[in-house]
Parts: sequence; structure tokens; C-alpha cells
Amino acid sequence: MKNIIAYYRVSTREQSQSGLGLDAQRQAIEKLGHNIVASYTDVASGRKDNRTQLALALEHAKKLGATLAVAKLDRLSRRVSFTAKLLEGNIAILVADQPEATTMLLHMLSVFAESEAKAISDRTKAALEMAKKRGVLLGSARPGHWDGREHLRGNSQNKQTVALGLLNQVKQLRNDGHTLQDIADRLNAQGVKTVKGCDVSTVQVSRWLKVVA
Repeated sequence: MKNIIAYYRVSTREQSQSGLGLDAQRQAIEKLGHNIVASYTDVASGRKDNRTQLALALEHAKKLGATLAVAKLDRLSRRVSFTAKLLEGNIAILVADQPEATTMLLHMLSVFAESEAKAISDRTKAALEMAKKRGVLLGSARPGHWDGREHLRGNSQNKQTVALGLLNQVKQLRNDGHTLQDIADRLNAQGVKTVKGCDVSTVQVSRWLKVVA
């Protein structure tokens, strides 16, 4: 049994607060059956190298001579250069869904992870364009959304950021096994509205999923 430092990462604050994604990562690492000495969690993009909690996790693992464990390689990073630097360092890294993988294989998987990230980015940009054409109304329509942030109203870049967050959230929820009704209920609880100001239906969720497919 190894002493491991568990590292978790989610991309959005909503995922962190709801536990969405984090629970699956925790279960994956716990199933390894090793002794989890400590755990660290970042809420940040996988393309961001400078992550506070990751730095602390690496420092802790180095101090104890422990292994750094992640559920999947893309939780560590989606950048080949950064992943390679970590793999070639003096801290052992264990990936829960590839527990027997050699360093060479992990290098190869990191290449695939970066390629997938670019593909997702390209698909999302195309999805945003389609969403605009369909007149998708996002969370900014809910009462109080602009309170204290009136200066951001009309900022197209901010609207794209909100749209990207919604589409990614819908896709992630579906990938995690949630039904269309579950997703609709969650979005309605967040105050997301359709272009006509109506609650989100399963039909609308299905349309959004087709956009990001």
C-alpha cells in the first residue's frame, strides 16, 4: 500500500460547490486502495499551469516521498509540455484509470489529452455560433443577474464566456450520467432561461447537447 497525495481538479466554481465531477474523481482514487495522506483541489482550467493547490500537492508529495495520484491524466494538465515536466520530475505520479501505465505511455496519453482539448475548444466555438443563431438566452436573463455589474452589460466577450460555461456544464452533466430532466431541473434552479424567458425543458437541453456533440 502506497502513501498518496490525492489531487483533484474541476474547471468551474459550480462544479466545485455541487461536487459534480469531484465525487467521481474521489471514488476513482479511493478504489486504488492506497493510503490517502492528504488531498488538494483546484478550480481551474487544465491548460493553466500555475495552480496553487497543485503546487502544494507536489510539495507535500515531495516532502513525504509519497505518490501524487489523479483520477485521470487530464486532471493533472491538458498541456503536453507541463505534463512531461511533471512526469520527468522526482515525484511519482499515479493515474487511477491507468494504474499500470508506464511513464512512456503517460507521455503518449498526455499528447492525446492536449489534442482532445483543442478539439473541444474548436467544437465549442462552432457551438457558440450555432447557439447565437438559435437565439439562446442564457443566465443573464434572470432577475438580479446584472446587479452591481451593470458595466458588463452588452459586453459580447462576457456573453460568450457565459454561453461557453453553460454549454460545457450541460455536456459535463450528460457525460456524468444525468438524465435530460435532471439537467433541466439543475439549470432551472440556477435561473437559466430560454430565449422566450421560459424555464429550460428537456427539449431545450437536448438541443444544446446536439450543439456540443
